[in-house]
Amino acid sequence: MFVLIFGFFIYQFLLNQANKKSFDQARITIDSIYNSAVSNLGKPDASKNINSCGNNQCTVYTSFVYGVKDEDQANQYFSKIQDSIKSHPEFKNKKTLSMGINSSLNGFNTAQDLYSYKKLTCTAKYTYDPPQVTLLKVKSTLSKPLYVEVGCSGIAKSAYY
Repeated sequence: MFVLIFGFFIYQFLLNQANKKSFDQARITIDSIYNSAVSNLGKPDASKNINSCGNNQCTVYTSFVYGVKDEDQANQYFSKIQDSIKSHPEFKNKKTLSMGINSSLNGFNTAQDLYSYKKLTCTAKYTYDPPQVTLLKVKSTLSKPLYVEVGCSGIAKSAYY
């Protein structure tokens, strides 16, 4: 009986470690995508990393904003960032990828791509010149913001962050 109980706790520990490793590896991939964007497009005007947990779920994401002159440049940046994500085969498409940033029914100029990474759900969101204020600001008042968020979330065995 002791061996059975001990085995159960070891099994739970190993599941917990594997679950945390998924979030840690997703963070590494997201950081690599961000670094690729910096290499291809230059440093964004602002960026922020978030690792958080609550209600049996954790989220890891990075938000960043580029100042762009117009929607054409926003779509060029979108395409380069999307290509960077495509270069990470561990991010598997869940649906056909967006073709560009377009005006949607809610009036936002957006694109969103959905991915899976192990058992996590991931997304890349792009918003050009959002009508609401975002936490990240562009440096020049002559630029319009291209707000990008790349992240993953999923069920967590524990609060890791």
